[in-house]
Amino acid sequence: MLTHSHRSLEPAWHRRLDRATGVLLPGLMVFSPWAFGGWPGWSIWTVNLGGYLLGVMFLIKLGIRRHTGFEPIRWNGGQSAVLQYGLGLVTVALLLWCFISAVNARAVVDLESLRLVENRGWIDWLPHSYDRPATWFAFWQYLGLAGVFWALRDWLAIASSPERHRLQADARARSQPGGIRGASSDAWVPHRLPHRLRRLLWVISLNGAAVAVIGMVSTFDNPSKVLWLMPHETREGGFFGPFYYRNVGAAFVNLSWPPCLGRWLTYCLRAAQIGRAGGLIGGSPRG
Repeated sequence: MLTHSHRSLEPAWHRRLDRATGVLLPGLMVFSPWAFGGWPGWSIWTVNLGGYLLGVMFLIKLGIRRHTGFEPIRWNGGQSAVLQYGLGLVTVALLLWCFISAVNARAVVDLESLRLVENRGWIDWLPHSYDRPATWFAFWQYLGLAGVFWALRDWLAIASSPERHRLQADARARSQPGGIRGASSDAWVPHRLPHRLRRLLWVISLNGAAVAVIGMVSTFDNPSKVLWLMPHETREGGFFGPFYYRNVGAAFVNLSWPPCLGRWLTYCLRAAQIGRAGGLIGGSPRG
């Protein structure tokens, strides 16, 4: 269900940041698997920086809303505020736990001697780890993931421009004498996904299919190089497409096909609802 905005005029910077989020989010989803699955250091930190940027833009948008009183039209109007604050507290608690564990690390791993070098002054009743550099690396990764998660959650919940225009046109038509009454465009339509969610599912579906097809072709055609580019060190497990480890590639494909299936099912259910299910197969393209 769509919820109306308390202020109809969207601030210019909020609109720009929202558009930038809509470009950067799909861009990261496409970039991360093709950048060798986040295996090289430059790939990992590029994705991390993208997550930090998304998180900063999300926080700026929250500040703009609080300062101006603007509240965008959303799809999640029935969601509990307690659940949102609880989810935010869990995110902060996880990041704080990792941060304290890195600062209060008990030891550092010495790979040359294969032993733990204990640090002095650590506090035993606080969270701590036994490998300070690895804990810092995990913290920076989780911070990027948190930025992506909250930016994605906020961006998906906001109605797109076509949906807002339809809502405003419907409101104007119903406000006129003798205008439309009854069903409204802000009501939930069964088996019809929000516009932004449909865009994101298309990106996931097409990118996952491309990774699967090109991965098979590149692996069979040149088994000595990852994606025809990077030489692969022979080790147990082998590689698949842009992924240095084939199990990671299989996990990516396994995570990609459920959204593809769900997107197809929504098409089928929507067609059955409007009485056009029989035309999905063998019908005219203009049907």
